[in-house]
Amino acid sequence: SETAFFPFFPALMRLVSPLFGGNIVLAGIAISTTALVLALWGVQRLAARDVGDAAARRAVMYIAIFPAALFFFAPFTESLFLALAVWSMELARSGRWGAAGALGLLAGMTRPVGIFLALPNLWLALSSRRGTDPRSRGLGPWLAAVAPIVGFAVFTLFSVRFSGETPIDAQGRWWGSPSVHPPWEVIDATLAWIARTGDGLQAVNLALLVGAAILLVIGLVRLPIEYSLFAAPHVVLAATRILPTPLTSTTRYLMIVFPLFVVLALLGERRRLHWTWVIASLLLLGLLAHAFLRGDFVA
Repeated sequence: SETAFFPFFPALMRLVSPLFGGNIVLAGIAISTTALVLALWGVQRLAARDVGDAAARRAVMYIAIFPAALFFFAPFTESLFLALAVWSMELARSGRWGAAGALGLLAGMTRPVGIFLALPNLWLALSSRRGTDPRSRGLGPWLAAVAPIVGFAVFTLFSVRFSGETPIDAQGRWWGSPSVHPPWEVIDATLAWIARTGDGLQAVNLALLVGAAILLVIGLVRLPIEYSLFAAPHVVLAATRILPTPLTSTTRYLMIVFPLFVVLALLGERRRLHWTWVIASLLLLGLLAHAFLRGDFVA
């Protein structure tokens, strides 16, 4: 059942653990913290050329204080995946296709949703063909575009060969098989769950998902298309699955969808909206951190 967890982050933990006396958990925390710094640096570089330095800095701050940001420091895959995805896109936009493809391959071996990175990188590969950079004339752009899918496929084949099941099958045995529903059915199920159980954390999940959908629509107009190509599959997936309860872990899943924070940063030019979000986000971060320490919120 270990094949439910994609291999790159655990492999890094094992590789780094001798620096911490063999302590795997400390190694995971160190990797996540380092990856977060790299991820935020990458977001700032990528966004600055599209929305300006001030908005890029706001986007970085909004990510850092997001309600589920405590998991950026935990031995979870969020920080590492965000760093790989952001820098893969940044390098692809700079025409450094080999490095972009290498990071995309690792992203596909870090989280199942790594395959979504193929969409923006494919768009960037297509766009590069209209330029004059000779690096865009060979196979490099296309290999970079498919690299995340290759990473996912390699681990899937490995999993089937040595365990007899795919990673998705293994995840189903850990958390139950996901069921896909139209978004309105998911929202209805979530509201019914909240009414029946009084689960305030699900209310947070629902509110942030609705906000993410609104930001996604705005981003289609305000940002280059590659941002939306990365963000849309993540938001759609979160809005259509029930596993094992409606909107399970949605807040944590949304914190890697960095284009949403870039859109929010554009809206944050209005000081009232900026400070409203900053205060609300910090309060929710404190609430979820407290719930985590009590054992009521584990991801």
